[in-house]
Amino acid sequence: MQSKIQYEEEMDRDTTIKYLNDFIKPQYEIRWFIESLGNDTLCFVSLKSDEWEMLEEEFGKAKLNRYFTPIDFESKMFDLNIDEVYSLLELRSKNENLDFSILADWIKILTKEKELKVQKNNDKIDLKNYLY
Repeated sequence: MQSKIQYEEEMDRDTTIKYLNDFIKPQYEIRWFIESLGNDTLCFVSLKSDEWEMLEEEFGKAKLNRYFTPIDFESKMFDLNIDEVYSLLELRSKNENLDFSILADWIKILTKEKELKVQKNNDKIDLKNYLY
């Protein structure tokens, strides 16, 4: 079976890992080891899907996902900017019981809000589109 990775403009690590993960599913799954966030090297773990299920049963979904977050096509790993990394690290330190994906979604919302404010302040979008 042959599969082609759908890069946008150029090859990047995030897209490679997302497509590789999608390709090996459902038998295996790659997860991001969140303890590596903020380091110069990100770590990933690949296990059989039933092994991830066993870990989830033993430790609970929230705890497992706090340390090993699932990867989907919306995940940002290498493409996080420095502000997003520091914000995630701070949120994570203050929210020990929250699944990392919830924190990542929160940062996506805050980042988008900042981008929209800049566009609004620079007259790139009108108030109606800003509020939408």
